Amino acid sequence: MDLSIVSEWVSELNNQWFLEKQKTFGEEWIYDKKKGKIYEVFPNSDYYEDEDEWKEINRDIIIDIDFIQYCWDSYFKQSFSEQDLSDKVIPVDTRKISNRILNFIITHTIDFTEPTAINNLIIEVIETIRNAMKQLLIGNSDEVYDKVLDIFFFNTRKEISRRFGHIKQEVELIDDYKYRLEFDLNQEQLAALLFILNKAELLNTLNVNDTSFLHFCQQFFYFKFKDDYKHPNSFRTISDKYNECKGGLNIKNVDFVKEKLNKALKDL
Repeated sequence: MDLSIVSEWVSELNNQWFLEKQKTFGEEWIYDKKKGKIYEVFPNSDYYEDEDEWKEINRDIIIDIDFIQYCWDSYFKQSFSEQDLSDKVIPVDTRKISNRILNFIITHTIDFTEPTAINNLIIEVIETIRNAMKQLLIGNSDEVYDKVLDIFFFNTRKEISRRFGHIKQEVELIDDYKYRLEFDLNQEQLAALLFILNKAELLNTLNVNDTSFLHFCQQFFYFKFKDDYKHPNSFRTISDKYNECKGGLNIKNVDFVKEKLNKALKDL
């Protein structure tokens, strides 16, 4: 997928944008030169009813915004953005760039059905953002500019995680189960099931004495152990349990599995 549009959006946050943002920041009507930031206290009162009597409570609105916060979001009470001034060109907020990127991911994954495909696109987008930022920082040693981009990257990843965090969890779950199969059986019961399947000639083996398939089971089959799942420690372990079934020494667990299978067959 062509991600050049993502690079173009990030590239809008170039050094010229940074200088214009600094200029606009200092021109805001409630910019406090002494504090070096936007600061104002707006008197405000709320009223509430107490025992059939209306009472007033002071709830002043305090605007306290430094330059880095301003770069992310310049909309606040009495800001240029709030006033929507037609004669004032306001440099784009990094939050708006972030929202474009988020909407890009949403739009281009709306028809995806595989969590892995969605996750792969997200990874590519994040890497594209990172590479575009590296280009912007070439030859620029301004620590404030670096911090502005760093906050933009951090917040963008946070917004993506908020919207697509479940996708990452699903992918991790798929990865966890990609090479394992869990059984709600203990180790002896699992061996009994494998014996029954082999004896019923449902496995591609030579005969019931052929236990070579247990190498695969030992590596990828997990039995229930207390509140967790674990796979047999070795081929020898699962092989011994299997041979106990074959030799009639594990009748209790063979009968348990047979009962489970018979019940399921009756319900089909």
